[in-house]
Amino acid sequence: MNTPGRNATTTQVRSVLEGMDHRVGLIGTIEYSADGKKLTSDGEEWVPDEEDITANRRSVGGGNLWPYKGRYSVANTTPNGLQLQQLYAGMLARECTAVSMEVSSHALAQQRTDGERASPPTPLWTPVDPSWSATR
Repeated sequence: MNTPGRNATTTQVRSVLEGMDHRVGLIGTIEYSADGKKLTSDGEEWVPDEEDITANRRSVGGGNLWPYKGRYSVANTTPNGLQLQQLYAGMLARECTAVSMEVSSHALAQQRTDGERASPPTPLWTPVDPSWSATR
């Protein structure tokens, strides 16, 4: 499902909270992190399987050459309930005082966030163009 602006918004919220001296956890499409350290889906600090040999390589096309075994990725924008609790525990262990979480419409439909309490839960995208739909 494609709902534009989720990642940008959660990243901006994280930046605002960091500017207010919070240690912030982030859960989203690009990464799970705590205070700037990438986390695995079970809340542990991520360590690459191998060094990224392309990290310092200059490219006229811009960007890195992928894949390599050490590449970081997340399985779901919004993890399931158990993974969320493990991520929260990992963030708490790293003394995070706030979390900015991206919740996809797909996750809402699958009830992955049922039972979660957010302060405040904020829907950030509403379709305006009729060509957009929740099934996209």
